[in-house]
Amino acid sequence: MNTNDVVNMTVMIAGRSYPLKVHAADEDVIREIVTELNDKIERFKNTYRNKDKQDLLAMALLTIGVDLHKKEKLFKGNLMHQELDEILSILDNSSTTET
Repeated sequence: MNTNDVVNMTVMIAGRSYPLKVHAADEDVIREIVTELNDKIERFKNTYRNKDKQDLLAMALLTIGVDLHKKEKLFKGNLMHQELDEILSILDNSSTTET
């Protein structure tokens, strides 16, 4: 990390503070993720009243991981579909130019 691009920030996750050194460009994204994570923790806390914070945090992170995994699979599938379309287009163009 270039020290010119680094900022110090502190985030609160499940009531605990965490000091971070991050790229300045990532600060807003990190704040959004922390907000999303805390919102999920709060929803799980309201649903599962007998769980401790570690359980709530694990459940929230698992749901975020599942969502990310699904989006990555969809993205890769879309890229593969796009690449196949390009290959088919190339093949179609080459077969029409040969005749």
